[in-house]
Amino acid sequence: YLGKYYFVQDHEPEFYPTGSDSLLAQKTYEFDLACICASPWLDQIMGERYGRWSRAFNLAYDHQVYYQTRGLPEFERKRTEENARFKIAVYARAHTARRCVELALEGLRLLGQQRDDFEVHLFGQDEMPFKAANFHAYGHRVLSAEKLAQLYNECDMGVCFSGTNYSLVPQEMMACGLPLVELDTDSTNAIYPEHAVTLAGPAPQDICNKICHLMDNPARLEEQRRHALDWVQGFNWEQSARTVESAITDFLLEKNKISQ
Repeated sequence: YLGKYYFVQDHEPEFYPTGSDSLLAQKTYEFDLACICASPWLDQIMGERYGRWSRAFNLAYDHQVYYQTRGLPEFERKRTEENARFKIAVYARAHTARRCVELALEGLRLLGQQRDDFEVHLFGQDEMPFKAANFHAYGHRVLSAEKLAQLYNECDMGVCFSGTNYSLVPQEMMACGLPLVELDTDSTNAIYPEHAVTLAGPAPQDICNKICHLMDNPARLEEQRRHALDWVQGFNWEQSARTVESAITDFLLEKNKISQ
């Protein structure tokens, strides 16, 4: 028996409005393929909703690039009078709808109505989806991995929303010691452990309130940073590749045993 596999990185019917594209994307999960899924959430969907044989692996990050530099002797936190504000790094890839950037921006707009002691560092696309804001905003466009790691280490909080499957970005942020605010969805609840992340929204006021609470509670922010760092250090790409390898061989063994 030759194994045939479906590498499932997201639940793609949710990328589209209900219509031809979403229905055809959903139809692909009826193919007689074993599913190797990039999260426990996808594994559950493939098994329970579509009746597929499936296994999950965890997303990881490059330990040589993403690591915490704050606190090391060679790292100097360059704070001027301007950048003494609380710094928030936001994954603002607005042309990808599932990143829910509009919700993050609306939450930050509400926060800007309450206080002026923070600044927002947006990255992920060349042009930001707004012309003006009621908060201090800096656009970094698309950054290299090394520049992203530097930005994460210079900020105090990260915001990366995932409307469907979770992103690579949160693990990279956490590895740099950056506390994360994520969207409260089924996929994020399935992957992140308690205390390692703050889940917020989708209501913009809740996003605003959760960010504000963390800003005003440095002890809670530090606790979350430590929990996230402990959790994420357990992941690496070799381990994830070994998990995928095991899934491939497990399926082959099961099918060949049945066929004998």
